[in-house]
Amino acid sequence: MQTNLPSQENIRFVLDPVAEYLAGLHLVETYEDNESKWRDFLIDADFQNAPEAIKGFMFAVRDCYLAKIPGAKDTDFLPQEITSRYNVTITAVPVSP
Repeated sequence: MQTNLPSQENIRFVLDPVAEYLAGLHLVETYEDNESKWRDFLIDADFQNAPEAIKGFMFAVRDCYLAKIPGAKDTDFLPQEITSRYNVTITAVPVSP
């Protein structure tokens, strides 16, 4: 959601995150856990002129991978690469027994 300027009385919904996650799901369905295909994808991403502009999309891809690939972990190639490219530290939330 965003507020409209200058009055900030009206709000509008921003759908970019939805589109990013749908695209992420499509890529995960297409590439699955094929590291070679993901490496090619990351090479293509490296050639984008504004890496910060695709940051949300890259994190959506990471999240989709972790959610849809059976047995996927933060330490797998793709999530690790995306996390390290954007200098983000991911900490696991402790789970109560």
